[in-house]
Amino acid sequence: MLSSSVQTPAFIKPRKRRIKMRAVKDKYGNLQLIDRAQTAIFNKVDLSNFLDISTLNERDLHVAEDLHKKNILQKVKKGHAIGYKIHAQRLKL
Repeated sequence: MLSSSVQTPAFIKPRKRRIKMRAVKDKYGNLQLIDRAQTAIFNKVDLSNFLDISTLNERDLHVAEDLHKKNILQKVKKGHAIGYKIHAQRLKL
């Protein structure tokens, strides 16, 4: 009877976690890299065209403010609500 013995090293290196990034344009047309949490907020704003601050929890509000500081989101007042919109991603002809 044949026995196959596969030897594994005593210490196996853990894999490095890959961070998935997305490239979006800021208000000046430069590409900015955003991580997964920022992408989730960006997609919410992109889907609804306006994201009210009162609907966000503290963590999402902090991430949205970071995107505002990177000039990716624009803080606007719509009626009595304050929220975020995306700067135009396409060039106007």
